[in-house]
Amino acid sequence: VVAVHLDATGNATDIALGWSIAIGSPFTFATTLEMEYRSDIFGERGILLGGVHGIVESLYRRYVKEGMSEEDAFKNTVECITGPITKTISTKGIKAVYEQVSDKAEFMKAYSASYMPCKDILYE
Repeated sequence: VVAVHLDATGNATDIALGWSIAIGSPFTFATTLEMEYRSDIFGERGILLGGVHGIVESLYRRYVKEGMSEEDAFKNTVECITGPITKTISTKGIKAVYEQVSDKAEFMKAYSASYMPCKDILYE
């Protein structure tokens, strides 16, 4: 992503593109600072971090509900996130986690119930 808000010397865009190439970015596209911060807030914080947080909360609550001690539920949740779930997200994206869910109807019910509260929090 390249965003040049003010180019005082006339070289800022060239320098930004040079850095993009230097760090090995496979794709570079132009944006604005406003669109970049919106992307950070909604995309990265809301989806990546929020999605993973939701998975953690759901796993922990499920384990406790099924009779696991809180300590064991915590340990199993951490193991799931740092193991197979992280590997799936890293190699195939967060959508692949959904695609591997066996009860999609239950997932959609929970997802739909959480959508508006999450949206309200992101808009704060």
